[in-house]
Amino acid sequence: RKILLSLASRVRFETDPADLATMVVNQLDEALHPLMTAILVSGIDEGQLSPVTVLHGSAEPLPLEGGLVSMLRWSDEPLEIVLSDPRSPARRLPAAEREWLECTGAVLLVPVVGQDRSLIAVIALGERRSEEAYTAEDRELLASIAAQMALGFDVVRLRRRAGASAQDDADRTRIVSPAAQPIEPMMECPRCG
Repeated sequence: RKILLSLASRVRFETDPADLATMVVNQLDEALHPLMTAILVSGIDEGQLSPVTVLHGSAEPLPLEGGLVSMLRWSDEPLEIVLSDPRSPARRLPAAEREWLECTGAVLLVPVVGQDRSLIAVIALGERRSEEAYTAEDRELLASIAAQMALGFDVVRLRRRAGASAQDDADRTRIVSPAAQPIEPMMECPRCG
């Protein structure tokens, strides 16, 4: 609990997405001891969530247009996957997605949803090594961590857009007036944002 609370408060200050994903995966491993932990992110490969960090297992890309992603898009809550239960909605997923779940061993998927309600990333967790189920408190803390990650990823996306716009403006400035100096973008304080 202490590790997850600490992680939730630190996530928003991480400015590099790769470092953020690595930190989250390592801290989740230390706190919850899952058999597998992965973070899959959209925007890397067209039309899919791509694994950027995987610990204790493997994860293939997950299509953005599937039933599993649709279930995640409409909720900020972690999605528990129980393939062995015949009443589970996961049983009605396409065969390729059920196979993805079986291969990764994911039993809990935590959506990372941006401010525009788009699915930015997914935290996939396997069963706990202790074989205990994830508690309501675990899921609540994971949802909090995902919300903080969403803010971090949104900031990165905005910076990339701003950087591209600044580059376009600088290119236009050079075309119009080659003697003009490009304006350096303002830096954001990594501590207070």
